[in-house]
Amino acid sequence: MKRLLFPLFCLALVVGAPSAYYYHQQFHYRNFRIVNEGKLYRSGQLSPAGLHRIWHEYGIATIVSLRDDDGLSGVKDPFWEQEYARKQEIVFVRIAPKQWSEKKAGPPPAEENVRRFLEIIHDPVRYPRPMLIHCFKGSHRTGIYVALYRMEVDRWSNEEALREMRRCGYDTLDTDEDIHAFLRQYVPSWKKPSPPVTPQVKN
Repeated sequence: MKRLLFPLFCLALVVGAPSAYYYHQQFHYRNFRIVNEGKLYRSGQLSPAGLHRIWHEYGIATIVSLRDDDGLSGVKDPFWEQEYARKQEIVFVRIAPKQWSEKKAGPPPAEENVRRFLEIIHDPVRYPRPMLIHCFKGSHRTGIYVALYRMEVDRWSNEEALREMRRCGYDTLDTDEDIHAFLRQYVPSWKKPSPPVTPQVKN
């Protein structure tokens, strides 16, 4: 009987250990990835222990949360991350989700969020680096804003940014037509012509 149990125990260990490790990683460090070393990191909602370790290892100075403060962060207090950031003197910014399409004429409501995000990534004084950006899963909302960062800061083409979104788990990009169209047509600020300078008239 003992001869039979030992091989079964070894088999369970071999099969179960990787699954347990994956679950542990996803629970604490959900989809954590380096975007630009020392500048930008991305993830899903980290656990308190996971966030503490990421802050300690990578020196996170700014957190951009793309989530509503809806209490779905896996703990009882939906504001725990904000409080943690305050205690560690981390700049915390919440950009709650908005629609990317609108039936009425005019720009989509999410453009307001895009403008806010551009202010953040272009102002390292008010929003110091390194920066962590996250939503709940770390692949959809986070993928959108990392794509904007790639085009604005790293000067990637639209197609390069879209390809990375797919690689990092945005599996509904082709059916999310409003988001896909917005990113495909997006023109980063460095490509836009500078406004004309009005000459000063001397009295």
